[in-house]
Order: sequence, then C-alpha cells, then structure tokens
Amino acid sequence: AGRLSPEKGFEDGIAAARAIGLRPVVVGVPYDRSYQLDLSLAVVLPPQPRSRLWQLMAGASVTLLPVHWDEPFGMVGAEAQMAGCPVAGYSRGGLVEIVEPGVSGFLTEPDDVKGLAEAALAATKLDRVAVRESAMNRLGLDASLDAYEAALAAVAG
Repeated sequence: AGRLSPEKGFEDGIAAARAIGLRPVVVGVPYDRSYQLDLSLAVVLPPQPRSRLWQLMAGASVTLLPVHWDEPFGMVGAEAQMAGCPVAGYSRGGLVEIVEPGVSGFLTEPDDVKGLAEAALAATKLDRVAVRESAMNRLGLDASLDAYEAALAAVAG
C-alpha cells in the first residue's frame, strides 16, 4: 500500500510473494508515471479509504516492506502490525525499530529477495494476536504518549 515508486521495492515484494506461492495485492497508483512496474502478477487496487486498508491488512497473510532506502518510519508497517498482520522486510531505516523479530515479523538483509521470501514465509506462521499486541504495546497511542512524556521529562531535567 502507498506510493508506488522505485525506492519502495515493489518488484522485490512481488518476486518474494510469488516465490512462496502468494498472490500479492498492491494498493496505490504510480507516483512517477515514468516508473515501469510490472504488476501483471499482482492484484492491483486503487487507493483505498483507511478503513478498507485496515481490512485488507487484517486479512493479508503478510505485509512485505522491501524498501530500497532508509525510510525513517514507514506507516504501512506500523499499521499492518496493529491490524494483526505480520511484516517481512529489509533490515534498514525505521523498519528496524518497528518490527519485533520473531513476534511481529522478520527482517532480512537489504536487497536479498530470497531472504525476503524466507522472512515472509516465516512471518505467515506468527500468532496474529501476538503481532497486534506487540504493535499496540510498542507503537500504539499509549506507547507514543509515554515516549513523548519521557522525552519532555528528560529535556525539562
């Protein structure tokens, strides 16, 4: 889901999904019309309302996040986990901070499509209730407020 652009790594995600027998679902439209992404092996949906995205994520086997840059946070990964969907992606950027390995997903070395497929397969076997609980404890509103309060307290001395 999101912006279809080269740095998001959709090609790797589609290849990894196909390698383990999953039909990928891609939600969004190309960000740059010059970006030629072969979507013939994927189900392609136009941008969806947030409530529908939540349903899609909750029903997905795994959310793949093969980003090719050090994305600072990545809302899709956080939202997927909060919907109970495990994630698999490349170990870079903010994804390292938002995935609890073995609980909410798995990460692999950047640009390793075979490793991404293996991580995705392993992620499909995770307990979805545990995925959601982990995400809510680490990424939910209460966790965010606690982090802000701690940061403010540290600055205030």
